[in-house]
Amino acid sequence: AAAKSPQLLLVLTCEKWKMKGWEEALRHRSVVAAVEARPLQTHEGSPPPPPQQHASAGAASADEGRRPQLGGHTVHCKDCFRFGRDVVVPSAVLPVDAARLKAFNRAQEDRQLLACFHGEHAKTKTRDDVAQGYREVNETVRLAVLKHFEDKPETSVGGPHMGYSFFMGNSHFCLIPKGRGFWTVRLYEAFYSGCIPVLLSDSYALPFQTWLDWSKFSLKWPMERVGDGLYEHLKMLVAEQWDVVEALHTGVREAACWFDYHAPESGSCSPYLGLMRELAARTDRGDSKVGVDSSGPKLQR
Repeated sequence: AAAKSPQLLLVLTCEKWKMKGWEEALRHRSVVAAVEARPLQTHEGSPPPPPQQHASAGAASADEGRRPQLGGHTVHCKDCFRFGRDVVVPSAVLPVDAARLKAFNRAQEDRQLLACFHGEHAKTKTRDDVAQGYREVNETVRLAVLKHFEDKPETSVGGPHMGYSFFMGNSHFCLIPKGRGFWTVRLYEAFYSGCIPVLLSDSYALPFQTWLDWSKFSLKWPMERVGDGLYEHLKMLVAEQWDVVEALHTGVREAACWFDYHAPESGSCSPYLGLMRELAARTDRGDSKVGVDSSGPKLQR
């Protein structure tokens, strides 16, 4: 069994896998642990496809999922990540940010905002290169969030803000639109702030989803339909289905330890343990149920 097991664990922590030539040299004897299962690839050369080949606002590029050939444009790689062998892992939140988010984490009954999002986007004014980074992947979901939520009552949306941690800790729902990649660290920040994540990233491969039931502590909404009733749905949940909101808040609190790299409070719940369960499931010692007992997270198929 030892001879058949991979010899290397490669940890890749952003939307681009920045190890030139690693696939040829290491891929055959490694397992990748990555935050992004659809990494970006850019090839210099010919110009990007004409605008009509890109999707409309809120949708992904028509080139999404195609392994790029020579060209000066960026696309999501469909087959770089090997499902069933490689592992999706949570992104770490910087310790100072985690502490700040925890400090503003309010009890659910004391939260005054319905939803929030603050972050960079394709029209950001902070830095031209940051805006260009979003434009080169045709990212429009964040712009749709700003358009459809900025004037809504009981919300706080916009670019980067000094009050970001306060807004998250004071909101029932945190909007989690895709960034340059389908993953975003904002998902994991939501757990520190006790905020229910609303995933607006259709191809986001979530960590530990074979044994963590994400429906118990998050919502998912089609990213091309941000302006199609999302605000009204969230408002209805708080006004008319408070028991559902309470259950989701409880789920966020209970699941948070699986995403906390800094101070896991339980020896039976941490991202390190989650990674070990995933790796054990990929050896000859067991299958996807390794490490999951009747008292732990339930397997979701």
